[in-house]
Amino acid sequence: MLTAAEPLLAHLTPARRVRAAVDRAWNLLAAEVAAAAERAPEVESAVLPLRARISVRAGLGNLATGLRPPATGHDNPHYFDDAACVRAAVLAVVHPGAPREAAELAEFDARYTQDGDGVHGARAVAAAVAAALGGAGVEDTVAAALDELPPDTEIGRNAQHAVKLAHDFAGDTAGAFALVPLLEHQIVDHVYSYGIAAAETVPVALALATASRGTVAEAVPAAACLSRVADSAPALAGALTGALGGGAAIPAPWLDACRTLSGCALPRLAGTDLVELAGLLADTLRHPPGG
Repeated sequence: MLTAAEPLLAHLTPARRVRAAVDRAWNLLAAEVAAAAERAPEVESAVLPLRARISVRAGLGNLATGLRPPATGHDNPHYFDDAACVRAAVLAVVHPGAPREAAELAEFDARYTQDGDGVHGARAVAAAVAAALGGAGVEDTVAAALDELPPDTEIGRNAQHAVKLAHDFAGDTAGAFALVPLLEHQIVDHVYSYGIAAAETVPVALALATASRGTVAEAVPAAACLSRVADSAPALAGALTGALGGGAAIPAPWLDACRTLSGCALPRLAGTDLVELAGLLADTLRHPPGG
């Protein structure tokens, strides 16, 4: 997103600049993956420039062989996971207050690695975060997400049910924690080995955002109690409630603990200050090249 401000893309409209930057980033990364595989004696031993989920690795592999979206996401063994949902939470900042435009941008990115519920989930997260950044309250924020989820899909059915559970127990004194056993047994799958399906994690995040009334310090710990989906549900719940409450709502010890990136997914980002990076991104979006 920062590269979208480079002079090379200045002749494009703001929306086209971001899409061009996303496409370039995916293709550059795919080229690095292809080069690493070429250097290795066998593909399995290749030293890749990132650590990523199955959908991302498969999508990059597809790009490296010459496929383009949507085939890179459709011909993908993990098309249904929530990797693009996490990316969508960041892409939404390009369109604050414009949920549909944010959803369209998120889908453009998601098609590199996802299909089906993986794409629907990305659209929903982007729409919700964009709505929250535009000043919407928690109910309107969640409604923006639900509007992007077709009712005849697993993610759509799960999200409607999860949010209904949140409303049914809205008066419980335990707040979001009251939902943990209900979500554990009615939304979270206990069969598949990986608890990162968008059809589970996005509904959980929406329900906890609703039950916590948009309070990040309540939603995130509740999501973390759902161990099967604790890899990404807390992050998604945090993105939604963080956008609703702003940076001031994040407890200072949390901020201090996570602001310096360890480089787990992208080793080259080790040591990067996340708060400074967010500030740079916000400044770039406020003052884009060419307006």
